[in-house]
Amino acid sequence: MGSNKKILVIGGAGYIGSHMVRALLDAKYTPVVFDNLATGHKGAVPKAVKFIKGDLRKPADIDKVFNSDKFDTVIHFSAASLVPESVTDPLKYYDNNVVSFVYLLQTMRRHKVKNLVFSSTAAVYGEPKRIPIMDDD
Repeated sequence: MGSNKKILVIGGAGYIGSHMVRALLDAKYTPVVFDNLATGHKGAVPKAVKFIKGDLRKPADIDKVFNSDKFDTVIHFSAASLVPESVTDPLKYYDNNVVSFVYLLQTMRRHKVKNLVFSSTAAVYGEPKRIPIMDDD
């Protein structure tokens, strides 16, 4: 299974991220959580898991994480996804979801981390033609 591979979980103190952290632990991976706690909660991170508070929008924070450990994979859960807010404040969403992701990709490239799982929402499917939405829709 996991064979002690180290996985960086960005947004790992949020609802979905913290559940992924527990699943990784169960599968014998070694998760490390990076979160700015804007919507997450440190208490959601299991005590045995290394937690690093930082902001993905700050390249120095990302560098600090990648300089502290060697990661096999990054799992990304920190994008903002509230459609009404994204319409009223598009620059906030661009900064949080696009610019910060570019910083992350650049850092992963420098540190030769090639595995990325990017969590998204069902919004990527557009208006559904049927319910439930299937992967091939």
